[in-house]
Amino acid sequence: MSDREEGFHKSILKATSIFGFVQIIRLFLKLVIGKFTAIFLGPNGIGILGLLNNTLELISSITGLGFNITGSRAIAIADSESDEKKVSETIVVLNKWALLIGGSGAFLSCVFSKWLSLVTFGTDVYYYWFILLSLYFVCSSLSASFSAILQGKRLLKKIAYSSILSTILIAFVSFFLYYFYREEAIVAVVILTAFITALFNFFYVYKIKKVTIVLSAKEVFKKGIPIVKIGFLLSINVVFGRICFYIIRLFLNGGGATSEILGFYEVGTVILVTYLGIVFTAMSTDYYPQLIAVKDDQEQFIKLVNHQTEIALLIITPSILFVYFLGPNLIQLLYSKDFVEVFSILKFGLIAIYFKAIIWPISYIVLAKENNKQYFIQELISDFMNVSFTIVFYRFFGLLGIGLAMFINYILYGFYILWLVKKEYYFYYYREILKLILISFLFIVLALLMTIFIKHEDITLVLFILFLISSGYSIVILNRKINFFKYLGRK
Repeated sequence: MSDREEGFHKSILKATSIFGFVQIIRLFLKLVIGKFTAIFLGPNGIGILGLLNNTLELISSITGLGFNITGSRAIAIADSESDEKKVSETIVVLNKWALLIGGSGAFLSCVFSKWLSLVTFGTDVYYYWFILLSLYFVCSSLSASFSAILQGKRLLKKIAYSSILSTILIAFVSFFLYYFYREEAIVAVVILTAFITALFNFFYVYKIKKVTIVLSAKEVFKKGIPIVKIGFLLSINVVFGRICFYIIRLFLNGGGATSEILGFYEVGTVILVTYLGIVFTAMSTDYYPQLIAVKDDQEQFIKLVNHQTEIALLIITPSILFVYFLGPNLIQLLYSKDFVEVFSILKFGLIAIYFKAIIWPISYIVLAKENNKQYFIQELISDFMNVSFTIVFYRFFGLLGIGLAMFINYILYGFYILWLVKKEYYFYYYREILKLILISFLFIVLALLMTIFIKHEDITLVLFILFLISSGYSIVILNRKINFFKYLGRK
Protein backbone atom coordinates (compact mmCIF):
# COMPACT_ATOMS: atom_id res chain seq x y z
CA MET A 1 0.00 0.00 0.00
CA SER A 2 1.31 3.46 -0.92
CA ASP A 3 1.92 6.14 1.71
CA ARG A 4 -0.90 8.19 0.15
CA GLU A 5 -3.38 5.33 0.46
CA GLU A 6 -2.31 4.61 4.03
CA GLY A 7 -2.71 8.32 4.70
CA PHE A 8 -6.30 8.19 3.42
CA HIS A 9 -7.09 5.27 5.71
CA LYS A 10 -5.46 6.91 8.71
CA SER A 11 -7.18 10.24 8.05
CA ILE A 12 -10.58 8.54 7.77
CA LEU A 13 -9.93 6.40 10.82
CA LYS A 14 -8.66 9.37 12.82
CA ALA A 15 -11.81 11.38 12.14
CA THR A 16 -13.96 8.31 12.74
CA SER A 17 -12.19 7.47 16.01
CA ILE A 18 -12.47 11.02 17.33
CA PHE A 19 -16.12 11.37 16.46
CA GLY A 20 -16.82 7.74 17.15
CA PHE A 21 -15.60 8.34 20.71
CA VAL A 22 -17.72 11.48 20.89
CA GLN A 23 -20.77 9.67 19.57
CA ILE A 24 -20.28 6.77 21.97
CA ILE A 25 -20.24 9.18 24.91
CA ARG A 26 -23.28 10.96 23.51
CA LEU A 27 -24.90 7.61 22.88
CA PHE A 28 -24.30 6.51 26.47
CA LEU A 29 -25.82 9.73 27.80
CA LYS A 30 -28.76 9.44 25.42
CA LEU A 31 -29.25 5.83 26.45
CA VAL A 32 -29.44 6.88 30.09
CA ILE A 33 -31.79 9.79 29.45
CA GLY A 34 -33.70 7.74 26.87
CA LYS A 35 -34.32 5.04 29.46
CA PHE A 36 -35.77 7.53 31.92
CA THR A 37 -37.63 9.39 29.19
CA ALA A 38 -39.31 6.15 28.15
CA ILE A 39 -40.32 5.55 31.76
CA PHE A 40 -41.45 9.13 32.44
CA LEU A 41 -43.23 9.73 29.11
CA GLY A 42 -44.13 6.21 27.90
CA PRO A 43 -44.87 5.28 24.27
CA ASN A 44 -47.55 7.98 23.99
CA GLY A 45 -45.26 10.75 25.28
CA ILE A 46 -42.40 9.67 23.02
CA GLY A 47 -44.82 9.69 20.09
CA ILE A 48 -45.85 13.28 20.95
CA LEU A 49 -42.19 14.30 21.21
CA GLY A 50 -41.52 12.73 17.80
CA LEU A 51 -44.42 14.60 16.18
CA LEU A 52 -43.28 17.89 17.69
CA ASN A 53 -39.67 17.41 16.62
CA ASN A 54 -40.75 16.53 13.10
CA THR A 55 -42.85 19.73 12.89
CA LEU A 56 -39.93 21.85 14.10
CA GLU A 57 -37.56 20.17 11.67
CA LEU A 58 -40.02 20.79 8.84
CA ILE A 59 -40.17 24.53 9.59
CA SER A 60 -36.38 24.66 9.95
CA SER A 61 -36.08 22.94 6.57
CA ILE A 62 -38.35 25.49 4.89
CA THR A 63 -36.45 28.48 6.26
CA GLY A 64 -32.98 26.91 6.42
CA LEU A 65 -32.12 27.02 2.71
CA GLY A 66 -29.60 24.18 3.10
CA PHE A 67 -27.32 26.65 4.87
CA ASN A 68 -25.69 24.10 7.18
CA ILE A 69 -24.35 22.11 4.21
CA THR A 70 -23.49 24.98 1.87
CA GLY A 71 -22.05 26.99 4.76
CA SER A 72 -19.63 24.20 5.60
CA ARG A 73 -18.69 23.97 1.93
CA ALA A 74 -18.05 27.74 1.68
CA ILE A 75 -15.79 27.67 4.75
CA ALA A 76 -13.94 24.58 3.47
CA ILE A 77 -13.22 26.24 0.11
CA ALA A 78 -12.02 29.48 1.73
CA ASP A 79 -9.88 27.53 4.21
CA SER A 80 -8.33 25.38 1.45
CA GLU A 81 -7.14 28.61 -0.23
CA SER A 82 -5.43 29.68 3.03
CA ASP A 83 -7.18 33.03 2.74
CA GLU A 84 -7.67 34.16 6.34
CA LYS A 85 -9.58 37.29 5.31
CA LYS A 86 -11.97 35.29 3.12
CA VAL A 87 -12.56 32.76 5.92
CA SER A 88 -13.32 35.57 8.41
CA GLU A 89 -15.64 37.24 5.91
CA THR A 90 -17.49 33.99 5.28
CA ILE A 91 -17.91 33.45 9.04
CA VAL A 92 -19.50 36.91 9.41
CA VAL A 93 -21.83 36.25 6.47
CA LEU A 94 -22.92 32.85 7.79
CA ASN A 95 -23.65 34.14 11.30
CA LYS A 96 -25.67 37.13 10.05
CA TRP A 97 -27.67 34.92 7.71
CA ALA A 98 -28.22 32.46 10.55
CA LEU A 99 -29.99 35.20 12.52
CA LEU A 100 -32.17 35.97 9.51
CA ILE A 101 -33.00 32.31 8.98
CA GLY A 102 -33.72 31.73 12.68
CA GLY A 103 -35.91 34.81 12.81
CA SER A 104 -37.89 33.56 9.80
CA GLY A 105 -38.55 30.25 11.54
CA ALA A 106 -39.61 32.05 14.73
CA PHE A 107 -41.98 34.27 12.72
CA LEU A 108 -43.65 31.31 11.00
CA SER A 109 -43.98 29.43 14.28
CA CYS A 110 -45.75 32.34 15.96
CA VAL A 111 -48.02 33.35 13.06
CA PHE A 112 -49.15 29.80 12.30
CA SER A 113 -49.11 28.53 15.91
CA LYS A 114 -52.80 27.54 16.03
CA TRP A 115 -52.68 25.83 12.65
CA LEU A 116 -49.47 23.97 13.57
CA SER A 117 -51.05 22.77 16.81
CA LEU A 118 -54.15 21.60 14.96
CA VAL A 119 -52.22 19.71 12.27
CA THR A 120 -49.70 18.19 14.68
CA PHE A 121 -51.93 17.24 17.61
CA GLY A 122 -55.47 17.44 16.21
CA THR A 123 -56.34 20.41 18.46
CA ASP A 124 -55.32 24.06 18.63
CA VAL A 125 -54.99 24.13 22.44
CA TYR A 126 -51.21 23.67 22.17
CA TYR A 127 -50.72 26.82 20.07
CA TYR A 128 -48.71 28.42 22.89
CA TRP A 129 -46.13 25.61 22.55
CA PHE A 130 -45.24 26.88 19.09
CA ILE A 131 -45.08 30.51 20.26
CA LEU A 132 -42.59 29.52 22.95
CA LEU A 133 -40.68 27.40 20.45
CA SER A 134 -39.87 30.49 18.38
CA LEU A 135 -36.77 30.66 20.60
CA TYR A 136 -35.80 27.21 19.38
CA PHE A 137 -35.49 28.37 15.76
CA VAL A 138 -33.09 31.22 16.56
CA CYS A 139 -30.87 29.02 18.73
CA SER A 140 -30.98 26.11 16.30
CA SER A 141 -30.06 28.28 13.31
CA LEU A 142 -27.11 29.87 15.11
CA SER A 143 -25.96 26.46 16.29
CA ALA A 144 -26.05 25.13 12.71
CA SER A 145 -23.99 28.10 11.51
CA PHE A 146 -21.36 27.65 14.24
CA SER A 147 -21.21 23.91 13.54
CA ALA A 148 -20.75 24.52 9.78
CA ILE A 149 -17.83 26.85 10.54
CA LEU A 150 -16.10 24.29 12.75
CA GLN A 151 -16.72 21.49 10.26
CA GLY A 152 -15.57 23.53 7.26
CA LYS A 153 -12.28 24.31 8.99
CA ARG A 154 -12.00 20.64 10.06
CA LEU A 155 -11.51 21.57 13.72
CA LEU A 156 -12.24 18.02 14.78
CA LYS A 157 -11.24 18.27 18.44
CA LYS A 158 -13.21 21.46 19.00
CA ILE A 159 -16.30 19.87 17.47
CA ALA A 160 -15.74 16.87 19.72
CA TYR A 161 -15.39 18.93 22.90
CA SER A 162 -18.46 21.01 22.06
CA SER A 163 -20.53 17.92 21.33
CA ILE A 164 -19.54 16.06 24.49
CA LEU A 165 -19.93 18.98 26.90
CA SER A 166 -23.26 20.12 25.48
CA THR A 167 -24.65 16.59 25.54
CA ILE A 168 -23.68 16.11 29.19
CA LEU A 169 -25.45 19.30 30.21
CA ILE A 170 -28.49 18.50 28.03
CA ALA A 171 -28.73 15.04 29.62
CA PHE A 172 -28.85 16.47 33.15
CA VAL A 173 -31.36 19.17 32.24
CA SER A 174 -33.61 16.69 30.39
CA PHE A 175 -33.53 14.19 33.22
CA PHE A 176 -34.60 16.63 35.92
CA LEU A 177 -37.26 18.35 33.83
CA TYR A 178 -38.84 15.09 32.67
CA TYR A 179 -38.64 13.65 36.18
CA PHE A 180 -40.54 16.54 37.76
CA TYR A 181 -42.86 17.66 34.95
CA ARG A 182 -43.26 14.64 32.64
CA GLU A 183 -44.94 15.62 29.31
CA GLU A 184 -45.27 19.26 30.41
CA ALA A 185 -41.46 19.56 30.17
CA ILE A 186 -41.22 18.60 26.47
CA VAL A 187 -41.21 22.18 25.14
CA ALA A 188 -38.69 23.39 27.74
CA VAL A 189 -36.34 20.49 26.96
CA VAL A 190 -36.50 21.16 23.21
CA ILE A 191 -35.70 24.88 23.66
CA LEU A 192 -32.90 24.31 26.18
CA THR A 193 -31.35 21.61 23.99
CA ALA A 194 -31.02 24.06 21.10
CA PHE A 195 -29.77 26.86 23.36
CA ILE A 196 -27.10 24.74 25.09
CA THR A 197 -25.84 23.34 21.76
CA ALA A 198 -25.58 26.85 20.28
CA LEU A 199 -23.79 28.15 23.39
CA PHE A 200 -21.02 25.55 23.29
CA ASN A 201 -20.59 25.80 19.51
CA PHE A 202 -20.32 29.60 19.83
CA PHE A 203 -17.60 29.27 22.45
CA TYR A 204 -15.34 27.30 20.12
CA VAL A 205 -16.10 29.44 17.06
CA TYR A 206 -15.27 32.55 19.11
CA LYS A 207 -11.81 31.11 19.83
CA ILE A 208 -10.97 30.81 16.11
CA LYS A 209 -8.34 33.31 15.04
CA LYS A 210 -10.08 35.76 12.71
CA VAL A 211 -9.43 39.01 10.88
CA THR A 212 -11.73 41.84 11.97
CA ILE A 213 -14.32 42.26 9.22
CA VAL A 214 -17.03 44.91 9.07
CA LEU A 215 -19.77 44.35 6.50
CA SER A 216 -22.90 46.36 5.89
CA ALA A 217 -26.30 44.66 5.79
CA LYS A 218 -26.30 45.06 2.00
CA GLU A 219 -22.88 43.39 1.69
CA VAL A 220 -23.89 40.53 3.97
CA PHE A 221 -27.01 39.94 1.90
CA LYS A 222 -25.09 40.12 -1.40
CA LYS A 223 -22.31 37.77 -0.29
CA GLY A 224 -24.79 35.30 1.19
CA ILE A 225 -26.93 35.00 -1.94
CA PRO A 226 -24.49 32.66 -3.83
CA ILE A 227 -24.41 30.34 -0.80
CA VAL A 228 -28.22 30.41 -0.64
CA LYS A 229 -28.54 29.66 -4.36
CA ILE A 230 -26.40 26.55 -3.97
CA GLY A 231 -28.44 25.43 -0.98
CA PHE A 232 -31.88 26.17 -2.40
CA LEU A 233 -32.46 22.78 -4.03
CA LEU A 234 -30.95 21.07 -1.00
CA SER A 235 -33.44 22.86 1.24
CA ILE A 236 -36.33 21.66 -0.95
CA ASN A 237 -34.97 18.12 -0.54
CA VAL A 238 -34.91 18.49 3.22
CA VAL A 239 -38.41 19.99 3.27
CA PHE A 240 -39.81 17.15 1.15
CA GLY A 241 -38.03 14.60 3.35
CA ARG A 242 -39.52 16.14 6.49
CA ILE A 243 -42.97 16.17 4.90
CA CYS A 244 -42.60 12.48 4.09
CA PHE A 245 -41.59 11.62 7.64
CA TYR A 246 -44.43 13.82 8.86
CA ILE A 247 -46.91 11.89 6.71
CA ILE A 248 -45.56 8.60 8.09
CA ARG A 249 -45.87 9.82 11.66
CA LEU A 250 -49.39 11.15 11.13
CA PHE A 251 -50.37 7.85 9.49
CA LEU A 252 -48.97 5.84 12.39
CA ASN A 253 -50.53 8.21 14.93
CA GLY A 254 -54.08 7.55 13.80
CA GLY A 255 -54.51 7.41 10.04
CA GLY A 256 -53.70 3.74 9.93
CA ALA A 257 -52.40 2.79 13.35
CA THR A 258 -52.20 4.19 16.91
CA SER A 259 -50.02 6.50 18.99
CA GLU A 260 -48.44 3.37 20.50
CA ILE A 261 -47.32 2.20 17.06
CA LEU A 262 -45.92 5.69 16.48
CA GLY A 263 -43.93 5.28 19.69
CA PHE A 264 -42.53 1.97 18.40
CA TYR A 265 -41.62 3.64 15.10
CA GLU A 266 -39.85 6.48 16.94
CA VAL A 267 -37.80 4.06 19.02
CA GLY A 268 -36.92 1.96 15.96
CA THR A 269 -35.81 5.10 14.14
CA VAL A 270 -33.68 6.18 17.11
CA ILE A 271 -31.90 2.82 17.23
CA LEU A 272 -31.30 2.66 13.47
CA VAL A 273 -30.59 6.32 12.73
CA THR A 274 -29.21 7.68 16.00
CA TYR A 275 -27.47 4.74 17.64
CA LEU A 276 -26.18 2.84 14.60
CA GLY A 277 -26.01 6.13 12.73
CA ILE A 278 -23.14 7.27 14.97
CA VAL A 279 -20.85 5.60 12.42
CA PHE A 280 -22.10 7.87 9.63
CA THR A 281 -22.18 10.93 11.88
CA ALA A 282 -18.62 10.27 12.98
CA MET A 283 -17.34 9.94 9.42
CA SER A 284 -19.42 12.62 7.69
CA THR A 285 -17.91 15.47 9.72
CA ASP A 286 -14.58 15.08 7.96
CA TYR A 287 -15.51 13.13 4.81
CA TYR A 288 -17.37 15.85 2.93
CA PRO A 289 -14.65 18.53 3.35
CA GLN A 290 -12.04 15.95 2.25
CA LEU A 291 -14.12 15.01 -0.78
CA ILE A 292 -14.39 18.66 -1.82
CA ALA A 293 -10.60 19.05 -1.48
CA VAL A 294 -9.91 16.24 -4.02
CA LYS A 295 -12.96 16.62 -6.28
CA ASP A 296 -10.82 17.69 -9.26
CA ASP A 297 -8.36 14.79 -8.90
CA GLN A 298 -10.25 11.79 -10.30
CA GLU A 299 -7.82 9.14 -9.03
CA GLN A 300 -7.69 10.48 -5.48
CA PHE A 301 -11.43 11.12 -5.52
CA ILE A 302 -12.22 7.48 -6.34
CA LYS A 303 -9.68 6.28 -3.77
CA LEU A 304 -11.25 8.37 -1.02
CA VAL A 305 -14.76 7.09 -1.76
CA ASN A 306 -13.54 3.47 -1.86
CA HIS A 307 -11.61 3.80 1.38
CA GLN A 308 -14.54 5.54 3.09
CA THR A 309 -16.82 2.69 2.01
CA GLU A 310 -14.33 0.17 3.35
CA ILE A 311 -14.07 1.81 6.78
CA ALA A 312 -17.86 2.20 6.95
CA LEU A 313 -18.45 -1.51 6.27
CA LEU A 314 -15.71 -2.69 8.63
CA ILE A 315 -17.31 -0.75 11.47
CA ILE A 316 -21.02 -1.07 10.69
CA THR A 317 -21.12 -4.84 10.00
CA PRO A 318 -20.08 -5.96 13.51
CA SER A 319 -22.32 -3.22 14.95
CA ILE A 320 -25.36 -4.57 13.10
CA LEU A 321 -24.59 -8.15 14.16
CA PHE A 322 -24.23 -6.96 17.76
CA VAL A 323 -27.79 -5.57 17.66
CA TYR A 324 -29.09 -8.79 16.08
CA PHE A 325 -27.34 -10.73 18.85
CA LEU A 326 -28.84 -8.74 21.74
CA GLY A 327 -32.21 -8.27 20.00
CA PRO A 328 -35.22 -7.74 22.28
CA ASN A 329 -32.97 -7.72 25.36
CA LEU A 330 -31.21 -4.61 24.07
CA ILE A 331 -34.51 -2.80 23.51
CA GLN A 332 -35.72 -3.69 26.98
CA LEU A 333 -32.42 -2.47 28.43
CA LEU A 334 -32.51 0.82 26.50
CA TYR A 335 -36.20 1.52 27.04
CA SER A 336 -38.57 -0.87 28.78
CA LYS A 337 -40.40 -4.14 28.19
CA ASP A 338 -43.26 -2.13 26.63
CA PHE A 339 -41.04 -1.52 23.58
CA VAL A 340 -39.89 -5.09 22.85
CA GLU A 341 -42.07 -5.25 19.72
CA VAL A 342 -39.70 -2.71 18.13
CA PHE A 343 -37.41 -5.64 17.25
CA SER A 344 -39.89 -6.53 14.48
CA ILE A 345 -38.90 -3.25 12.79
CA LEU A 346 -35.20 -3.89 13.33
CA LYS A 347 -35.14 -7.30 11.64
CA PHE A 348 -35.16 -5.78 8.15
CA GLY A 349 -34.20 -2.30 9.31
CA LEU A 350 -30.72 -3.51 10.28
CA ILE A 351 -29.92 -4.89 6.84
CA ALA A 352 -31.16 -1.57 5.44
CA ILE A 353 -28.40 0.12 7.45
CA TYR A 354 -25.86 -2.21 5.82
CA PHE A 355 -26.98 -0.96 2.39
CA LYS A 356 -26.82 2.59 3.71
CA ALA A 357 -23.14 2.03 4.56
CA ILE A 358 -22.53 1.26 0.88
CA ILE A 359 -24.75 4.00 -0.54
CA TRP A 360 -23.79 6.79 1.86
CA PRO A 361 -20.22 7.43 0.58
CA ILE A 362 -21.21 7.40 -3.11
CA SER A 363 -24.27 9.62 -2.58
CA TYR A 364 -21.90 12.44 -1.61
CA ILE A 365 -20.22 12.26 -5.02
CA VAL A 366 -23.01 14.17 -6.76
CA LEU A 367 -23.00 16.82 -4.02
CA ALA A 368 -19.22 17.24 -4.07
CA LYS A 369 -19.26 17.59 -7.87
CA GLU A 370 -21.76 20.46 -7.42
CA ASN A 371 -24.51 18.78 -9.43
CA ASN A 372 -27.22 20.08 -7.09
CA LYS A 373 -30.04 19.41 -9.53
CA GLN A 374 -29.17 15.71 -9.72
CA TYR A 375 -28.76 15.52 -5.94
CA PHE A 376 -32.22 17.05 -5.64
CA ILE A 377 -33.70 14.40 -7.94
CA GLN A 378 -32.05 11.42 -6.23
CA GLU A 379 -33.13 12.52 -2.74
CA LEU A 380 -36.64 13.23 -3.98
CA ILE A 381 -36.89 9.68 -5.33
CA SER A 382 -35.64 8.20 -2.05
CA ASP A 383 -38.08 10.21 0.10
CA PHE A 384 -41.04 9.33 -2.11
CA MET A 385 -40.21 5.62 -1.97
CA ASN A 386 -39.74 5.82 1.80
CA VAL A 387 -43.20 7.17 2.58
CA SER A 388 -44.94 5.01 -0.05
CA PHE A 389 -43.30 1.74 0.98
CA THR A 390 -43.74 2.39 4.71
CA ILE A 391 -47.50 2.95 4.44
CA VAL A 392 -48.07 0.06 2.01
CA PHE A 393 -45.90 -2.50 3.79
CA TYR A 394 -47.23 -1.59 7.23
CA ARG A 395 -50.72 -2.30 5.92
CA PHE A 396 -49.67 -5.80 4.85
CA PHE A 397 -47.00 -6.81 7.39
CA GLY A 398 -47.41 -4.57 10.43
CA LEU A 399 -44.24 -3.54 12.27
CA LEU A 400 -42.14 -5.98 10.21
CA GLY A 401 -43.29 -4.09 7.14
CA ILE A 402 -41.79 -0.80 8.38
CA GLY A 403 -38.31 -2.36 8.42
CA LEU A 404 -38.98 -4.14 5.13
CA ALA A 405 -39.87 -0.77 3.56
CA MET A 406 -36.49 0.66 4.64
CA PHE A 407 -34.72 -2.38 3.20
CA ILE A 408 -36.37 -2.24 -0.22
CA ASN A 409 -36.00 1.55 -0.38
CA TYR A 410 -32.23 1.38 0.18
CA ILE A 411 -31.78 -1.43 -2.36
CA LEU A 412 -33.61 0.40 -5.16
CA TYR A 413 -32.06 3.75 -4.25
CA GLY A 414 -28.61 2.17 -4.04
CA PHE A 415 -28.75 0.61 -7.52
CA TYR A 416 -29.92 3.93 -8.94
CA ILE A 417 -27.09 5.94 -7.30
CA LEU A 418 -24.46 3.39 -8.29
CA TRP A 419 -25.65 3.45 -11.92
CA LEU A 420 -25.61 7.24 -11.87
CA VAL A 421 -22.09 7.76 -10.46
CA LYS A 422 -20.63 5.09 -12.77
CA LYS A 423 -22.27 6.72 -15.79
CA GLU A 424 -21.66 10.38 -14.96
CA TYR A 425 -18.44 10.34 -12.93
CA TYR A 426 -16.80 7.06 -14.00
CA PHE A 427 -16.78 5.76 -10.45
CA TYR A 428 -15.90 2.14 -9.78
CA TYR A 429 -15.24 -0.07 -6.77
CA TYR A 430 -11.87 -1.68 -6.21
CA ARG A 431 -11.93 -5.46 -6.31
CA GLU A 432 -11.10 -5.72 -2.60
CA ILE A 433 -14.05 -3.47 -1.74
CA LEU A 434 -16.42 -5.66 -3.77
CA LYS A 435 -15.10 -8.66 -1.85
CA LEU A 436 -15.74 -6.89 1.45
CA ILE A 437 -19.27 -5.93 0.37
CA LEU A 438 -20.03 -9.59 -0.42
CA ILE A 439 -18.59 -10.99 2.82
CA SER A 440 -20.39 -8.42 4.96
CA PHE A 441 -23.63 -9.13 3.10
CA LEU A 442 -23.37 -12.87 3.79
CA PHE A 443 -22.83 -12.25 7.51
CA ILE A 444 -25.86 -10.00 7.81
CA VAL A 445 -28.22 -12.03 5.60
CA LEU A 446 -27.48 -15.12 7.68
CA ALA A 447 -28.35 -13.20 10.87
CA LEU A 448 -31.53 -11.82 9.27
CA LEU A 449 -32.78 -15.22 8.10
CA MET A 450 -32.22 -16.75 11.51
CA THR A 451 -34.10 -13.97 13.34
CA ILE A 452 -37.04 -14.27 10.94
CA PHE A 453 -37.50 -18.05 11.04
CA ILE A 454 -36.14 -19.04 14.47
CA LYS A 455 -36.96 -17.82 17.98
CA HIS A 456 -34.36 -15.36 19.16
CA GLU A 457 -33.55 -17.24 22.37
CA ASP A 458 -32.65 -20.33 20.31
CA ILE A 459 -30.05 -18.56 18.14
CA THR A 460 -28.40 -16.19 20.64
CA LEU A 461 -25.16 -18.19 20.74
CA VAL A 462 -24.91 -18.46 16.93
CA LEU A 463 -25.51 -14.71 16.56
CA PHE A 464 -22.82 -14.01 19.13
CA ILE A 465 -20.35 -16.19 17.22
CA LEU A 466 -21.20 -14.33 13.99
CA PHE A 467 -20.55 -11.04 15.77
CA LEU A 468 -17.16 -12.26 17.03
CA ILE A 469 -16.11 -13.56 13.59
CA SER A 470 -17.16 -10.31 11.91
CA SER A 471 -15.35 -8.22 14.54
CA GLY A 472 -12.20 -10.31 14.14
CA TYR A 473 -12.35 -10.00 10.37
CA SER A 474 -12.68 -6.20 10.58
CA ILE A 475 -9.72 -5.94 12.95
CA VAL A 476 -7.54 -8.12 10.71
CA ILE A 477 -8.33 -5.97 7.65
CA LEU A 478 -7.70 -2.72 9.54
CA ASN A 479 -4.44 -4.07 10.89
CA ARG A 480 -3.35 -5.03 7.38
CA LYS A 481 -4.18 -1.55 6.07
CA ILE A 482 -2.77 0.73 8.76
CA ASN A 483 -1.13 -1.48 11.39
CA PHE A 484 -4.21 -1.07 13.54
CA PHE A 485 -2.73 -2.24 16.84
CA LYS A 486 0.20 0.14 16.50
CA TYR A 487 -2.26 2.90 15.63
CA LEU A 488 -4.26 2.19 18.78
CA GLY A 489 -1.07 2.16 20.81
CA ARG A 490 -0.27 5.69 19.71
CA LYS A 491 -3.71 6.75 20.85
